[in-house]
Amino acid sequence: MRSLDVDELRRAFRAALHAKIGLFDGVLILGSANWTLSGLGVNHELDIETQDPHAVAAYGSRFSSDWSRSAGG
Repeated sequence: MRSLDVDELRRAFRAALHAKIGLFDGVLILGSANWTLSGLGVNHELDIETQDPHAVAAYGSRFSSDWSRSAGG
């Protein structure tokens, strides 16, 4: 299976990515689960955890870009 970068995923789905992303001290958690009791313990969801430096950098950059365009930035 070929890996895709963030921009390739966005183009492939041609829509906003509706995922939940957590970036904690160099660990990226990405997936569909809501971070609730049912989302993490009851529903059938798919999440991944990685420390891959390219993935961590890509999502860190995306967060910074989104934050700077938001009311928080």
